[in-house]
Order: sequence, then structure tokens, then C-alpha cells
Amino acid sequence: MFEMGFFYPGTSIRGFLGIWYKSTPDVVAWVANRNYTITDSQGVFLSIARNGTLVISRGGGIIRSSNSSGSASNSYLQLLDTGNLVVIDNANKTSYIWQSFDYPSDTRLPGMYMVDNPGTGQDKYSTSWRNPDDTSPGDFMYKIQNQGLAEVVILRGGMTRYRTGPWNGHYLSGTPSTGRVFRPNLVFKKDVLISIIEPYNSSAIARVTMEQAGLIQRYTMNDRRDKWNLVCTLPRDLCDYYAQCGPNGVCGIENELICECLKGFAPGEKWDWDWSDGCTSIRPLNCEN
Repeated sequence: MFEMGFFYPGTSIRGFLGIWYKSTPDVVAWVANRNYTITDSQGVFLSIARNGTLVISRGGGIIRSSNSSGSASNSYLQLLDTGNLVVIDNANKTSYIWQSFDYPSDTRLPGMYMVDNPGTGQDKYSTSWRNPDDTSPGDFMYKIQNQGLAEVVILRGGMTRYRTGPWNGHYLSGTPSTGRVFRPNLVFKKDVLISIIEPYNSSAIARVTMEQAGLIQRYTMNDRRDKWNLVCTLPRDLCDYYAQCGPNGVCGIENELICECLKGFAPGEKWDWDWSDGCTSIRPLNCEN
């Protein structure tokens, strides 16, 4: 299902180590060296150090190395059918020394965790590519947040751009149904929130991508396994964006001007160019009585 190797995205002359789908090689699922580009393809190697660390090197110099959770004197590298690249210790094959699923790029695959563990640096989330020729982290981040009620959000520069609505025990309340394609599930382990999205049909080939334009797109592969079908795009329209019309504003996608004010409120000073400025009360509110 998957292949791994060095590749050059789009028209770029900079190289990367990545994993892609064998039948659709233009769809890259994971990139090892997003911020450490290879400018010369001659003599570039991937190897495993004695302690089980993965190393991308050229001419004796290290371009990028992995942060293994353990050490081993006799380890090997394996690309699993799930798309997970793992380092396994021959002496203990029940756990991985390192796995690519712990370091997502822009794509979530079935079985890949999203983790909300603030303050520890152990969060797991997806970030968009910079552009089709540059795999380095772009402007948009796709992650799970738990601030009393868990939900999935898109962030741009640390600011919320979109949110799904809270988890209600069965699904994320603000997201459209995806039929029987995905089975969402939220799991807590020692107060750490872990989200898993699995296809209902274990034979279904699926992925969720944080696109460069700030959209989350869910795909499934067709039965012939030569093309991807778009299942869902989030946000769905302009009114799906977080706080699109600002405080006391109402968004209506069918209106010529999608933003309007609640009754008794008037547009703010910036309304003509920035709806996020919101609306203010026409009269000062008297709440004493």
C-alpha cells in the first residue's frame, strides 16, 4: 500500500524523505525532514545508528536524526501496512523504539493519534504544508483541544479559525455526518486526551489532510485504488468560520452581506471591512434591575 523514499514535491529542487501511496504517488502521507531540506541528491543516505536512531546523512554530515524513546543494539526498520514507519528492537518486538505516527505531517491516517497534553511538548497534531513545493509547516494547525469539553480546532497563528463543536459522547456535534466512512472515538489516558478516527470498514483506505488553504479534507480511495474520493470539507462555508461576524453578530450564508447584527445592536466602526469587529448595543445596557 505504501512506499518510502526520497522525493521532490511539485517543481522543487529540494529533496525530502517521505512516505506515499503506491497507487497514487503524488499523495504524500508523511515527511521526515520538513524543516531540513536536501539541496543535493548526490550521496544522501538513510541509516540506523547503533542505538536505533534513524539518520539522514550526506557526505558524513547529519541532515536529520530521530528522537528515539529507547535504545537498542540490534534494531531494524519496517514500513507497516498502516503507513507507520517503525524502528523495532529485535530483543523486544512488542513495542517500537520510534514510530512516524508520533510525528504527524499534514495527513492523519487510520490509527494515528491526536493528543492534547498541554505543557509537556507531547501534543500530536497535523500542520499544513507551506505550499505545493515546500513541505515545511505552513500557517494552519489541525489539533484536538480539551478545555472542559473536547473538540477539534483549526488554528492559524495561535488563533482559532474553526472548531467542530464539542464531543457529545458519540460524535463532534458541529460536524456533518460522514455516513459509515469514519467511526470517531475519544479516549482519555491518565487525564491526557487521545483522539482516534477509524474507518467503519477496516478495508477502507482513508486519510484526513490539513490543506494549505486552511481546510480539513477527508478522503477515501475508490474500489479500484487509483483515485481519491473527497468525503467532506471543513469549514463548509464562510459562516462555519469561528467568530466570523464578531460579538453580537449573526451570520447568514444566504444573505448578500453574510453578517448582520442582533436586534438592538449596530455595526462596529470597522464593519465595512472587518466583520470580526462585531456589533455594539445601540443603548447602554442597564442590568442593575
